Amino acid sequence: MPWRKVGRVARAVRIEYHLTEKGKALARVVDAMTEWADEWLVPAEPLQ
Repeated sequence: MPWRKVGRVARAVRIEYHLTEKGKALARVVDAMTEWADEWLVPAEPLQ
């Protein structure tokens, strides 16, 4: 899994998650996809 639970759940409403090494390794992929989207997914020109 790319995340893991931290701590115990004992009547707590808040649950924290932290990225594992696998999840952290995805950062480069997400960054590359963001760069691609910034370059290629330009907003359409407004209708007149």
